[in-house]
Amino acid sequence: MAIIVSFSTGVQDSLNNAFAVTGQLNQVSVGDNSFGLSDPTKHQPLDSAALARMAAPPYVKDAYGNLEIQGTLSGGQSDLSNVYLTSFTPLSETPQALSKFLAAGKFPSSDTADEVLISGDTATKLGFTPSTAVGHKITFHGQFAGIYLPGSGQQPAKTSLPLELAIVGVLSSAGNFGTGGAYFMSVPYATATGYWDQMAKANQWTADEFSSITLVAQTSGSVDAVAKEVKDLGYQATTSSDFLKGFSQFITILEIGLSGLAAIALIVACLGIANTMYTAVLERTREIGIMKALGARSADVRGMFMAEAGMIGLLGGAVGLGIAALVGVVGNVIVNNIAAGQGIPLDLSVFRITWWLALGALALATLFSALSGFFPALRASRLDPVAALRYE
Repeated sequence: MAIIVSFSTGVQDSLNNAFAVTGQLNQVSVGDNSFGLSDPTKHQPLDSAALARMAAPPYVKDAYGNLEIQGTLSGGQSDLSNVYLTSFTPLSETPQALSKFLAAGKFPSSDTADEVLISGDTATKLGFTPSTAVGHKITFHGQFAGIYLPGSGQQPAKTSLPLELAIVGVLSSAGNFGTGGAYFMSVPYATATGYWDQMAKANQWTADEFSSITLVAQTSGSVDAVAKEVKDLGYQATTSSDFLKGFSQFITILEIGLSGLAAIALIVACLGIANTMYTAVLERTREIGIMKALGARSADVRGMFMAEAGMIGLLGGAVGLGIAALVGVVGNVIVNNIAAGQGIPLDLSVFRITWWLALGALALATLFSALSGFFPALRASRLDPVAALRYE
């Protein structure tokens, strides 16, 4: 049971810490509420005007869009197609802890720099290692506004403007988003939006500039107010707290189910302790008779056997807690090694035995064991001393 509770606590704490490290606890993600609907009149634009409107409330600390441009990339040993240029988070909203996700290099020096972060897969395909990629210049040519969808009728840009960038950092494998032969690069925010404006003007793009918009609330307490404001404007709003609440409910349900199995094991253990104590009473009948003959009261005998049962539970609980701690340490090492192999440099302590859990486990083990020994202790206290002395 200690392992189950430590797993539930550890997973939720690790998830909360991961969101805190990436700065997502105060964020609201905004999307088009008409996504997937056939009625184009319900479309809500995600452009600079919408961004300014959403950033207006006083409880919104900052706001920025997330844009994507698909194109080609040159500058390495081979040219790449199916490359996605994405806008990097404004540096004012980029937690320094995210530098853990860099395999080499650093973040861009400013939001207007002609610099770029590339994924590890992109560096490899260009013929670089993460360390040798830093410092090289590459050139991006935009082709499509957003992500090209086969069969959508999207036409490539008639005027593909070059964007020359210097590689300043390479993301670890955890920063490689997407599959299917796509390659990714992240460009400083103002540089990316400026390039979008140039491409949109040169090719008369009518698509939304942003695939989504991120709003940063002043405090975690105002996140719901920001989300409500966004929904009132007709957009879809999601928050990290929504995900965390749903995940917490799932973990709680899982914990209840596993606790039910643990409760069955606990009942079996209690029956075993009761049987052991009944056997002890039978084996020590003459001893009980001697104690009573020497003046021991029934309450003294009952207390002695209940204390003995409680001690069995305390020792058993301590052993079980030690095993749970060992399993937790091994489990955390395995999980973190798997995470490191996936390029996730976070401390994922999915098994976390806290002081209150340790004390609670020992207290419950002692209590249940003492209660299991109650009836055997009661039987021992009611033995007639004369009959007990004659017992063979």
